[in-house]
Amino acid sequence: MIPQEFIEEVQAKTDIVELISSYFPLKRAGRNFKALCPFHSEKTPSFFVSPQKQIFHCFGCGEGGGPIQFLMLYEKVSFPEAVEILAKRLGLSIPYKKSSPYERLKTTLYEITETAAVFFQKNLFTDEGKDALHYLKRRGIDSETIKEFRLGYAPSGNVLLEFMRNKGYSLDILEKASLVVGRREGGYVDLFRERIVFPIFDVKGKVVGFGARLIKERNAPKYINSIENPLYNKRAHLYGLNFSKEEIIKKDVAIIVEGYFDMISPYVKGIKNIVASLGTALTLEQIYLIRRYTKNIVLVFDADSAGQLANLRALDLLLENGLDVNVVRLPQGFDPDSLVRERGKDYFFRLLQEKEDFFEYKIGILEKNLDIESIEGKTKLVEEILTTLSKIENEVKRYGYIKKLSSYLEIPEEVLILELKKKMNKTYLQGRKISFVPIPISEKVVIQYLFTCGERGRDILKY
Repeated sequence: MIPQEFIEEVQAKTDIVELISSYFPLKRAGRNFKALCPFHSEKTPSFFVSPQKQIFHCFGCGEGGGPIQFLMLYEKVSFPEAVEILAKRLGLSIPYKKSSPYERLKTTLYEITETAAVFFQKNLFTDEGKDALHYLKRRGIDSETIKEFRLGYAPSGNVLLEFMRNKGYSLDILEKASLVVGRREGGYVDLFRERIVFPIFDVKGKVVGFGARLIKERNAPKYINSIENPLYNKRAHLYGLNFSKEEIIKKDVAIIVEGYFDMISPYVKGIKNIVASLGTALTLEQIYLIRRYTKNIVLVFDADSAGQLANLRALDLLLENGLDVNVVRLPQGFDPDSLVRERGKDYFFRLLQEKEDFFEYKIGILEKNLDIESIEGKTKLVEEILTTLSKIENEVKRYGYIKKLSSYLEIPEEVLILELKKKMNKTYLQGRKISFVPIPISEKVVIQYLFTCGERGRDILKY
């Protein structure tokens, strides 16, 4: 038996256009591709492939589906055989399992997290939850939004633990669901206490975990998340994607912000193609996920140094995986949530229209921290920008940025191209032998600045 998570990984990493075009030619038709249907006889193409949705559909015979369904029909193989074919194309080994206790565990965990989500939301509307409810209302979160995002409140004590035990769930399964944690002195306590709770959903809308925020000051982290478990892997989820995926497909662009409120506030004001990274650092798994819906990304992280650092780290990773990246600069002291609440959605829309591409953004960061009039400063800037440009696969696009860099620094294009080739050849030759990757200069200058910010700077560097 093939694990469900492996099937999902294979589908996420397969490009359906590349797959189908390896069997017969496809012609572009707007945002889609078309061809004569291989499953019935026709003279006019009615077989369409959508790279955004990663599906195919024939309007003639009605056949359709994703990569696995295509192989089952075209190669006339079973579902497991189709998965095996795709896995082989990707160079992946299938982790077969003889039975399905893991699947039974996941089913139970889905049931538990759903029950917990209902529990948390009901508690928000009790006397103990009234302060949390007032807090949400002060931040512009109305009752409809609370219901849509299923926001809740975790009360003090071990109320959830007692509630779940009364329903017959064991302490062991509650710990596996990341709802309770063991104490050093023995016994268990609720993981979430006296916090606003944000259910985290998978793309199908199922609750897989929780994030939680303090509303009263105490000696504890402001935000905590579910501990990773068979349902929840923080690196593999984008908060709000289950709500925004249709709008992302429709507009063919995803706005990526950092936190829960940063996603919710713009969304309820009409900016629907938005997701949150559940932290500042985008992961490869999150990039694979969003790439299924669009290849156009707009980063809108906080205006502070931590936000700049997050943007710089995300740029190369996004470009390396074939996505087009733009960045929005927020006014100092604002995040997307506070900006929308204090200055309105129209102001936020205007900033989105004024977005910078990755090149302009990175140049702006570097020129603030380097003396580009000096040979050393100019060399460092070139080194940093060429590192990023080396991630771009498209030669035409890469050359376009070389021309811009040449004009900006007044360095001949031929010199920059030579340096870029040297860098790319060096990277290719080193390959997997690289055991240590130096911190890029642009990240170094931000980190150096953070060291001058005292305790606040050190707190940011922990992330």
